[in-house]
Amino acid sequence: MKNINDKKSILIVNRKQYGYHTDSYQWALNLSSEYNVTYICIDIGLDKIEANNVNVIYIKCGGNKLKRALEFLKKSIKMSKDNMDDTLVIYFPMCFLMGVLNKSSILDFRTGNVNKRKFIRDMMDLLSYLESFFYQRVTIISEGLRKRLFLSESKTTIVPLGAEIISSKDKEFNKIALFYIGVLDLRCIHETIFGLSKYIKSNNVSLPITYDIVGYGNKKTIEQIKTAIDICDLSSIIKFHGRLNHQEAKVFFDNCNVGVSYIPMTSYFDYQPPTKTHEYINSGMVCIGTSTSENKKIITDENGVFCESTAESFSVALNMLTERLSIYSSDNIIKSNLKNSWLYSTNKLKNILN
Repeated sequence: MKNINDKKSILIVNRKQYGYHTDSYQWALNLSSEYNVTYICIDIGLDKIEANNVNVIYIKCGGNKLKRALEFLKKSIKMSKDNMDDTLVIYFPMCFLMGVLNKSSILDFRTGNVNKRKFIRDMMDLLSYLESFFYQRVTIISEGLRKRLFLSESKTTIVPLGAEIISSKDKEFNKIALFYIGVLDLRCIHETIFGLSKYIKSNNVSLPITYDIVGYGNKKTIEQIKTAIDICDLSSIIKFHGRLNHQEAKVFFDNCNVGVSYIPMTSYFDYQPPTKTHEYINSGMVCIGTSTSENKKIITDENGVFCESTAESFSVALNMLTERLSIYSSDNIIKSNLKNSWLYSTNKLKNILN
C-alpha cells in the first residue's frame, strides 16, 4: 500500500533506445520531479545515457524480429503491472497487447509511417488505427496525424512537439555556416549539396561558407551524400560527420548560424512537426526549411526562409537568405518561438495522467 504522500509511478515504454533527441526522453526528465519515472527500451548498442531521477532499463533482445518483439513486450507488460499508476506506450507494432493487459495504459503516436510505398504506408496506418482501439486514452503529436490515422477526437489528446535550447551562444551573421542534424534516410539531403553548389557557381560569393551534416542513415544514403560532395568538389566546404552524441553535436549549434530543415514535400511528411526546426530557432539560428504545413507554423520572416524540396529551390533560398542576412539577430529569432518548449509539451501530457 502506497503512502498518500508517495509519488505516483509512471512507466514509459519505447522500443527505440533511450536518446537525447526524443520526446519521451524530455518527458521522462521533466516528469521525474513529480513522479517516479521508469523508462524501458531496447539496447541496440548505442552509448548509454545517464539521467538523474529516471530509472532507465535497457532490454537486450536476441533472435529474429518476431522473437525480439515478443520478448520486449513480455518484459514491458510485466513491469507495467508491477505497481505502476500509469504506463505511456510510444507506439510500435503489436503494442495493442499492452492495452489489452493493462487498461490504464496510454498510447502515444509521435510519427506516422514514412515508407515510400503507399501500400505499405496505408497498411501500417491501418494497423495503428486498429491497435488504438485497445487503449482508452491516446496522445498524438499533431492534429494532422490524428486525422490521417482516423483516431477518435473524444479519446485523443494533442501533445505537441517541444524543443530544448541547445545553444545560448549569440550568433554572428557575417557568414553562412549551414548545419543539418537528424535522420538521413528518405530526406534527400544530397539535394541541398547540389543546391549549395549551384548557389556558389551562380553568385560572386564573398561570404565564408561552410556546411556541416550530422546524422545517421543506411549505407546507400550515406554514400549518396558523400558522392554528391565529391561530384560538386565541395569537400573543403561540406563536412559529413555521421552520428554524433549530444555533446559532440552541441558544438555545431554553437558555431553554425543557419539550420537546414530539409523535409521532402510529400503527403506523409507534411503533417510531421520537425524537431530540428524548433532546435535551430531556439538556438538563435536562421532556418532554411521546406514549406511543409508544419514548418509553416514555425518559420517566419523573422527567423528564416522557405524552399521547396529541390536543389534549385534550395539555391534560391540561399540567395534570399544572403540578401537578408544583416537583418537577423539571435535574440529576435529565439523570441519568435518561445511558445514551443518541452515544459509546455510535458504539461499537456500531465493533464491526462492519473
